[in-house]
Amino acid sequence: MAVRDGETAKRTMVVPPALEPRWDDSAVSYGSGAEGACREAACPKTCRKIVHGRIEFGSGSRSGLQPVPDPLFRRRPFLDSGLEERDRMLRYLRWLKSLASPGRLGVSILALALLPVLPGCPESIISQPEPTLSNTTDPTNGGAEYLGAATCQACHPQVGALHSRHGHSQILHQTQGAPVQYSSTLPQTGVPQPPPGQEWTGISFVIGGYAKAAQFVDRDGFLLTDAGSANPLQFNLPLAVIGSEAGFVPSAGTAQTPYSFDCFRCHTTGPQTFEASGLREDNLPGIGGHWAEEGVQCEACHGPGSRHVPNPSAGNIFLDPTNATCARCHSSGTGQVLARDGFIIGNQQVEEVNASPHASFTCTVCHNPHASTFAQPDVAIRNDCQVCHSDMNMALHDGLVFTRGEYTETLTCRSCHMTFAGRYAQSAPPGFAGPAGRIGDTRTHVVVINSDISDFTGMFKADGSALARDANGRAFVTVDFVCLRCHNGQGGAFELSADRAAEIASQIHTPQ
Repeated sequence: MAVRDGETAKRTMVVPPALEPRWDDSAVSYGSGAEGACREAACPKTCRKIVHGRIEFGSGSRSGLQPVPDPLFRRRPFLDSGLEERDRMLRYLRWLKSLASPGRLGVSILALALLPVLPGCPESIISQPEPTLSNTTDPTNGGAEYLGAATCQACHPQVGALHSRHGHSQILHQTQGAPVQYSSTLPQTGVPQPPPGQEWTGISFVIGGYAKAAQFVDRDGFLLTDAGSANPLQFNLPLAVIGSEAGFVPSAGTAQTPYSFDCFRCHTTGPQTFEASGLREDNLPGIGGHWAEEGVQCEACHGPGSRHVPNPSAGNIFLDPTNATCARCHSSGTGQVLARDGFIIGNQQVEEVNASPHASFTCTVCHNPHASTFAQPDVAIRNDCQVCHSDMNMALHDGLVFTRGEYTETLTCRSCHMTFAGRYAQSAPPGFAGPAGRIGDTRTHVVVINSDISDFTGMFKADGSALARDANGRAFVTVDFVCLRCHNGQGGAFELSADRAAEIASQIHTPQ
């Protein structure tokens, strides 16, 4: 929302309500087998039936059967082997009913809406008290075991549906000798062909392929790189913002590069090193350990859930109120925002925030951690910029839409202050954004724009290895990443030189 002359914007910090499961109210029969007779009247708050030791969803708003793995059934301590099958089922059903009460489920889910008090924001914006969490220190949940995302989704279908469209859940797939079938897709998702000179039977895993790019693990567990190959072996997805098309490009690396723990720990749930476990995934010699589940699933952030399922409460599932969990993969671990070839390396969001005026923020102040900014932008952002910056105008860009070819972007605060200064896999080719404009494939969280420097080299250290800092210890981006990505004579915006863009940017938020 833009603030115009004579208009006062009153915004309220949004704290999402507890994501309680909303059960279908249609009648469901329960039986001891797939064709078993009804053993108990349908509970109006559940939509489940028991089929051979599994929970399955019935018909209604969540149509289609979604079986939960047997461990959920086997781990019930009160299912004594001496009970008759009918009594076992009845007791199990009563337990399920008890889980459906808000008092049991709501406690842990409510904690996901935690937003800390924001230093520097007006007190009137903060309207929600901070709840007290029980387990914020033990990501193992007391030595629990991993059950898998399907188990979590049985009680948390709404969160599960959101997460299934997040890049976290799609980051690693086993090929099964054929192209990966992604459970959710974006317009650019998918790798239709194996790398040149390869067959799908020779590929064990695909890394990524959902939003930006894909790499490949061979059947011996080694990463495919260009070393020793005459073919390019990284697959870039088409991205309209940089005008790229789908296709294979060079992939740096050495021959026989192992798929090491330092790599797969950010692509999996429950990763362990070979040294700690004595195991290699699928017994592949190039993989430096094993994992519980492909993809960054529920238990990657909340810890293993076997103790949580029989007694759902915040006390036995991990909820991190800090950025530490995110920083395991979205940080270089150096305290610096590292760079390469004139772009921010695109997986350092925590360091970028720490180098910005938002250093006191946790990631979940702005982000719904379960929703994708690519697939679900309307629900992925909890609090937009003007929640705190309600006194700022849109700098003559209010309501404008930038168009170039197939790419369109409704301009917001993020268009300039979170511009595409990062590169995860690819960037715009020379000339795409005019003679001086620069566009990567990843938005930055640095947010400060330095209009005193018109050349992008000034935002990096002298050797180009990391972002420079100003006198306040803050990093910044320059106008060639901001203004000139649109104002370059190649799209729907008028052309500016770097010097003229810097001059305008220095006064851009002056009241009009």
